Amino acid sequence: MDEPMPAGEEHFVSSCDDLMRVISQYVDGDIEPDLCENFEKYMAGCNPCRLVVDNITRTISLYKGEQVYEMPLDCRKRLHDCLREKWKQMHTGDHSARDV
Repeated sequence: MDEPMPAGEEHFVSSCDDLMRVISQYVDGDIEPDLCENFEKYMAGCNPCRLVVDNITRTISLYKGEQVYEMPLDCRKRLHDCLREKWKQMHTGDHSARDV
């Protein structure tokens, strides 16, 4: 990720890169009020940035909820098979296995 915004520019979000530099502060609620307002105004006009922030926020909410979501058995089996196949390719040099 990019480095923090230079001193004197921390209260101005004018690009996706600027937004990404302060996103963790925003999501953590540890952001100056004027920067927060600017962040939200920018995000209102940038759908990709809004989606990133929404996804991060939802992920944190799910994680904090500590709920366990069971993966359907057929999906779990496919995932395990795929991971086993990839591990086999990486650790045995067997690249003849199907590309999963």
